[in-house]
Amino acid sequence: MRLRKKTGSKYWYAEFSISKGRSTGTRRRCSLSTGTSNKTLALQIAEKLRQDKLRELHGIAGATSHTLESLRDQYLEWLEIHRARRSVLRARIALRNVLNSLKAKYPYEITRKKLASYEKRRRGEAATSTVAVELALLKAFLRRAVKEGWLGRLPCEIEVPHVPSKRRLVFLTEGEVPVFLETLQTWAWWPAFILLNAGLRCEELMFLQWGDIDFEAGLLWIVNKPELDWTPKGQKERSVPLSPELMMELIERKKETGWVAEGSGGGQLKHSAFAREVASAGERAALGKRITPHVLRHSFASRLAMLGVPLPTVQGLLGHAAIGTTMVYVHVSEEHRRTAVNKLKITSTGQRKEPKVVKLRG
Repeated sequence: MRLRKKTGSKYWYAEFSISKGRSTGTRRRCSLSTGTSNKTLALQIAEKLRQDKLRELHGIAGATSHTLESLRDQYLEWLEIHRARRSVLRARIALRNVLNSLKAKYPYEITRKKLASYEKRRRGEAATSTVAVELALLKAFLRRAVKEGWLGRLPCEIEVPHVPSKRRLVFLTEGEVPVFLETLQTWAWWPAFILLNAGLRCEELMFLQWGDIDFEAGLLWIVNKPELDWTPKGQKERSVPLSPELMMELIERKKETGWVAEGSGGGQLKHSAFAREVASAGERAALGKRITPHVLRHSFASRLAMLGVPLPTVQGLLGHAAIGTTMVYVHVSEEHRRTAVNKLKITSTGQRKEPKVVKLRG
């Protein structure tokens, strides 16, 4: 952008070019009067004229008043109401990193060129998976801004790099489960048993109360608990059928109120203490695997996949928002079937004879 005076005019004119669209690549040249002969004031007015023209051309609501910083604060407030604490913290850190790196004040200043430059620079500082997460959260932030009406439209398309997972799914086999349970301390046996039989997330188990168990219907409910300032991941409420073994244990331990699974000293189960005990139990059992509370959830889902339970059913039981998350258990099911087929040992009996060649008479 530059300022110049036209012949016969005492006012400064702002001259600049702006992109006409996200995909066309064409630009529009503008020459607008600032209405002043004061150059310092003309520079300030010129910037506002450019912002207003961009808002008019792209239909971006509030381009002048809504900075990325103010939109980000609105988005984080929305997350605090609708998402778990960990999701808010992760978004806060990721958006801070990506917005600082982009050096953009307004949404329309986010361009494909800037994103490509950010990605190239950031790959030299952090892992590809970190870059992918930051771009994915930036995309989610801008999409939510459009959906809530804070923003008229997306400034540009944001492509998130695909990062193939290198981690192998860890779970306990049917033979390893009893060995693992036997090595746990008494207080940790019960929460581990629940995770293995219901596939809950550890945080869901921490907030599970006796009022969430429907003994008549044989269901365990994961529900929003505003009185405890807690919501399930993605605010997805669901029910999980109780297995006969889990139902028997629940009936024996039944209480009117309180936490279903308690910590070592009573009271609410602490994730850190439970995770330490689960890891220690895995080492004592010499399983050769790093066991975490989430591994117990994987064990539940893996057993279902091996038994041939349809993936949409597994998805519903686990509370996954997308079937793609559940697809990881397809590999477990395929390996299980391959192992079963390899156990077949059918040998031929008797001597193999060469096929007879029959000559036809002409």
